[in-house]
Amino acid sequence: MIIRKLCVNEIEQAVCLAQLTFEYCIMRRNANQQLKEIFMQYNNYENILSLFQQGRIMIWGAFEKNHMVGMGAMEAPGRISMLYVHPNCQRRGYGKALIREMQYVAYEEYKTEQISINVIPAWMAGYFLKRKFSSSRLFDMNRDLFVPMTIDTIKLKRYKQKKIKGKILAGIILGFVLLIIVSTLLFEFWYMY
Repeated sequence: MIIRKLCVNEIEQAVCLAQLTFEYCIMRRNANQQLKEIFMQYNNYENILSLFQQGRIMIWGAFEKNHMVGMGAMEAPGRISMLYVHPNCQRRGYGKALIREMQYVAYEEYKTEQISINVIPAWMAGYFLKRKFSSSRLFDMNRDLFVPMTIDTIKLKRYKQKKIKGKILAGIILGFVLLIIVSTLLFEFWYMY
């Protein structure tokens, strides 16, 4: 699995993936016309491309064998606006990995302590609750159209690469070679007697 930011020429594929997932996973379960109108008003290629080109949205893709299987988008200062995983690839950690990447980026680039999402439809809130999102209000998954939720960002730990000095590296290699020679001699000596 590879999670990476998308290029402008991959936006259309990401929007198509979001639309396919929405139709298959959400509209099949709840054919609410108001829900579909809200989705299509935001999740159309022209709108997403415009937001992307203006620098108002970052979009990531989850890839498996060079195929986009999931996508996530976040607006400043840390509001998740899209998170979709292809129906055939769900329950494999792609959504969780996309959320994690957005948590890192929100901390690093926006310097924010939390990211937010308006979960639409509300019955999808269970997915986000399992991933440690919380809601500041009580909600009814069957009556509410959306549920506002938040999760803390994550500081990415960066480790400095340590360089081994040439003399130390040469000593390690020489010691290893000597160990092999001594082991071989001891084995031969022991085997002969």
